[in-house]
Amino acid sequence: MTPLANKNSLLSPELFEQVIDTNATGIIIIDENKKIVFWNKWIEKTSGIAKDEAIAKNLTSLFPELKASRIDKAVELSITKGNASFISHAFNKIMLPLYNHGNKNRPLRQVLHIKPLLLENNKRY
Repeated sequence: MTPLANKNSLLSPELFEQVIDTNATGIIIIDENKKIVFWNKWIEKTSGIAKDEAIAKNLTSLFPELKASRIDKAVELSITKGNASFISHAFNKIMLPLYNHGNKNRPLRQVLHIKPLLLENNKRY
């Protein structure tokens, strides 16, 4: 269950998570400490990393090649300053290691949208 689903919402946390899991794109939500709090099924399938392995870990501990990369810096700016970023494989060598159907011979071309979320309690994701 995700900590982002509101108890007063019409969607239960379980329904919220199922709706997000049906999305045909990857969704990763990271908290202020850069710990993963949400990892949808698409990311699980394309990365080969199970949700249980990813939750509560730092993105760069799962993907060490991202350390000090443009993605890592964009995540930091999103959390600290509220900046949004658009990162394309066309201009960046280092992207998330994601593959078609888990086949490491078929890397996915990617476009990342890094967007800040600010909750009512001023907590950033």
